[in-house]
Amino acid sequence: MLPDDPDDDPPVDDAVPAIDGGWWVVDAATRDALRADALDAALRHGDLARVVIELEEHLDRSPADLDALRLLAAVETARRDALTARAAWQAVIAHGGDTPDAFVQLALAAYDAADLEGARAAASRAVSLDRRAAEAWYTLALLAAHDGDDLAAWRLHRTAFELHPAACPLPLPLPRPRDVVKEAFRRAPSAVRRAWSRVPVAMERFPSADDLHTTVPPLSPRTLVLFDGDPATDTRPRGLRVFVGNLAHHDDEDGAADALSAGLLDEFEAWTDARPRADATP
Repeated sequence: MLPDDPDDDPPVDDAVPAIDGGWWVVDAATRDALRADALDAALRHGDLARVVIELEEHLDRSPADLDALRLLAAVETARRDALTARAAWQAVIAHGGDTPDAFVQLALAAYDAADLEGARAAASRAVSLDRRAAEAWYTLALLAAHDGDDLAAWRLHRTAFELHPAACPLPLPLPRPRDVVKEAFRRAPSAVRRAWSRVPVAMERFPSADDLHTTVPPLSPRTLVLFDGDPATDTRPRGLRVFVGNLAHHDDEDGAADALSAGLLDEFEAWTDARPRADATP
């Protein structure tokens, strides 16, 4: 179908531009088959960004397609986009996919999106539906630790560990956390060591609620280290805070040092990117 004026609006929603001007109208079955082929190709190639685009296009037309919603939620979880994953799992549950695993996944996404009460509600719902939902117990253990209830946290960690040791390891005892910090600095790139070797380091259990919501999107409660200071006015941070409670969630001290070293680099790059640039004009 070709209009007299190629600048006219498309005659129907399914119209696509023709190469020589005007519009081609694609029937629904052909369109869906093409989109399914594109989605299959993106999945085969591991192109998660393209998978999201194809699923969102499909869901614009079929918003209640539970299989597509589940796939979108799983892909956003794999991409570590906690805010989008949380919204996707909420949509899965709202459209009838209210299984224990969906509530577990919602709890994990909500936790990483710094929605601690949303995580608590979803994890509690998961264990009410399935007492063997190990990762829901694990999320409740993390939340209890953040609340400062160490006894409850330990009991919940034990429950999760007994159900699924590989997915829910017990917190690692760290009798000398400063040794881990020193090793993390030793493993950090030389630029980090040169710039921040004299920055004071403080040990805290976990980031506060205020810490988590200082950025958009919010920080994950699993954050290992944060700088204090203003990159616009300070030449280096006034201090670094290392969150020992989160360091404990690694297989051993070696893994904790590696993770903290990576966290130091992330903070260093964030600080450097926020610093004002010198005027390069001659």
